[in-house]
Amino acid sequence: MVPFTHEMRVDHDLSDDEVTQLQFYTSHDIKLRREAKSKARRIDDGTLKLRSGTKIEEVFIPANTPGVVVSVDPGAIEVSFERGTSMRFVVGEEGPSQPLVIESSGSFARPPRAFPADEARVESVLDEVIGSYFVSTRSGQLPFRGLLWEPEGETVQAHLMIDASTLEEVVEERTTLGGRRL
Repeated sequence: MVPFTHEMRVDHDLSDDEVTQLQFYTSHDIKLRREAKSKARRIDDGTLKLRSGTKIEEVFIPANTPGVVVSVDPGAIEVSFERGTSMRFVVGEEGPSQPLVIESSGSFARPPRAFPADEARVESVLDEVIGSYFVSTRSGQLPFRGLLWEPEGETVQAHLMIDASTLEEVVEERTTLGGRRL
């Protein structure tokens, strides 16, 4: 298993449709928790009885859980680990394990150019955000099932993984030519 990165997507020139055909897995456990205040009321022997409390909901997705892509955006992939639900993974999302962002600020000396013809290609790559697709936790909360959840544990480090062998499959075709005679 290897992290699925933006560079991998660009280097292999994967279209959105091709990304949807890949089997993805979670890198870390994803633990979500939310508290919902509940108020219950009932009438018992002509008396109104009120009860208020807190309902705690948790969702757990173990590391290496397989997921299926349901939608793809230029910088994000929406993955479903259970029918009817999905979770957004974003390149360059904030968190303790932030993906690397390279900026060409010009404040450091540059080495001599070994291949000047490749300069345009290199500059375009350097201006992009690079890294893995991390679980989207904007404002410290994670949207899931139409609600906002608190991520716990290693959730903010969770990113998408793929089986490396799927990208390394090589199809060999051999044609033996019989030759030509006059």
